[in-house]
Amino acid sequence: MATQGGTQARQMTRDEEKEHIVTFLMNYQDPKTGRNKYIDRLQKVVNRESRKLPIELDDLRDFLQHMPGAGSLMDEIKGNTQHYLSVIAEAADAQLATLSVTGTVDADIYDTLLEAREAQLAKNRERNQTGGMVDTSAPIDQQNINRLPPALLRRYDVYVHAEKRIPAPDKELHAPAAAAATAGASGKAVAATVEHP
Repeated sequence: MATQGGTQARQMTRDEEKEHIVTFLMNYQDPKTGRNKYIDRLQKVVNRESRKLPIELDDLRDFLQHMPGAGSLMDEIKGNTQHYLSVIAEAADAQLATLSVTGTVDADIYDTLLEAREAQLAKNRERNQTGGMVDTSAPIDQQNINRLPPALLRRYDVYVHAEKRIPAPDKELHAPAAAAATAGASGKAVAATVEHP
């Protein structure tokens, strides 16, 4: 655990992280247009106009720095971006459930496959309720039994874009910020830091 000001900082739970990201997705206002940038992007996903959900770390940093309790979430995302892709996707799924399709959406092969899978699951449920054979040796998650995992239902991919603007302290920078980026940071969203004299 990291320490802040002599006290230990509490590690956020996955649900708390997801809650912060949902709040970001719902409330981030683009400073140039005044529109909710991420609701607009999610609406395009719902309308099947886009299969991408790009998240810009500059936006996330700007939003989280004013959010109480967000603490080190930004550093955690930059340090383990691959893990946080799934957390962001779960947060986006929660927000997508609140949006409705605007206009008409044509069914595609994905819809056909999902309908067939749902029909098979319904048939399995019926068979199990009428005395069909069930493997009772394995633990059963009653809440999620016969449900497709959310990852299989997603029609979009999450992309995390590295910071373009590196926040500088009040002092003038004396060395290029990019000099601090190392090969060890490969695969992560890199935040360069520069020591000041």
